[in-house]
Amino acid sequence: MVYRILLAIAVILLSPFLLYRLFGMVVQARSRQLVYVAVLLLAFIGTAGGSIAAGILYPQGPSDMGLTALILISYVILSATALLLPYIILNNQLSRTIRLTLLSIGSVLQIPLFFAFFVNPELREGGSLPFFADRLPLPGILFDAIAELFGTAGETGYGIWFAIALSIGLFIQMVLISLLLYLAGVILMREKGQG
Repeated sequence: MVYRILLAIAVILLSPFLLYRLFGMVVQARSRQLVYVAVLLLAFIGTAGGSIAAGILYPQGPSDMGLTALILISYVILSATALLLPYIILNNQLSRTIRLTLLSIGSVLQIPLFFAFFVNPELREGGSLPFFADRLPLPGILFDAIAELFGTAGETGYGIWFAIALSIGLFIQMVLISLLLYLAGVILMREKGQG
């Protein structure tokens, strides 16, 4: 069990750097953005589609180990692509050292956020529906308000909405963190340039 946890932490920490390397291998900026979108779409399909499929195929219990692994790896890739968004879309105003330092900080910040994402009170049969705020500290409250506003909570389609919105919320949460880190790096570079 300890080895699995250590392996999961290693994958979470290294995935942004592996994707950063993959996107760095694409020379043209336009092609890099297309590869980024393709990886992002595959990760989104893996998370939302895999979760919906698991709910349909295995409604009473845990899903197949392969499907579970696909879902978990897709969430890690989704989070890593979100961390890389400023480096793909915005002009590189940062030095390589600062970029890698900020990417390291973002990678480490994924650990407690994934803990909140995956470790939640178990749902009992007939118990209350899951809340987004339990899993997504930043956008979760907004997603819960949207579910309440549209009255989707408790309906048959709530599981599908929950699976899709979890993926979107995780992406939004990690993009916000990445943009804040990127902004801090830009401010740091300006101060170094003026000093």
